[in-house]
Amino acid sequence: MPLAFVAWLASTAWGFYQFKTGTDSPLFEKNTEIQTVRAENDKLQIRARELKKFVSELERKKTELRGLAQKLDESKANLSETFDVPSFMQSAVTEAKRLGLQVMTFRPTDRTPKELYGEQGFEFGFRGAYVQLLVFLHRLAQIQTIVRVENFNAHPFGARTSKYVMLEGSMQIKGYYYLRSKADDVSRQPAAGKPAAPAAKGDGA
Repeated sequence: MPLAFVAWLASTAWGFYQFKTGTDSPLFEKNTEIQTVRAENDKLQIRARELKKFVSELERKKTELRGLAQKLDESKANLSETFDVPSFMQSAVTEAKRLGLQVMTFRPTDRTPKELYGEQGFEFGFRGAYVQLLVFLHRLAQIQTIVRVENFNAHPFGARTSKYVMLEGSMQIKGYYYLRSKADDVSRQPAAGKPAAPAAKGDGA
């Protein structure tokens, strides 16, 4: 084999090797560009998956918020914005008399505003049979006003030979009413519309 051909072959092989592995060769630059594009594409796919997950989570949160807003509206519908103390006391006393439960004391106490609602307290002293008290509490829970009983205290009284267990005691009754917030005032305002058209002038103007 001629020496010149061997030299040419070696030179060609070296050039091809440099073309494939050299950092300044067009092939290396193209491969680097492809790898960069692939890396960017991978990042975009990751971001797309994250965005899809975020949108799905956002929709779930929106659904939860709509549900909470609906529950809040339902709760607000069950709570009056005022608490009629005389009317509530009259209703409670009437129910107690129907059952034969003696009302020893019944008076309003403090009215306490909270963040979204207010509490109206009452002190209620009673005397009667255990079953009368149970029915009274049940009927108290059925009235339109939302109430809660706290600090219940009772002890037996009367003859032990009595047919019924007689109790004497006291409890705190709390009634609740809704406190309207600024958000309610804003929601009740009419949507801003177009400015009112000027009044038409009469024929004689």
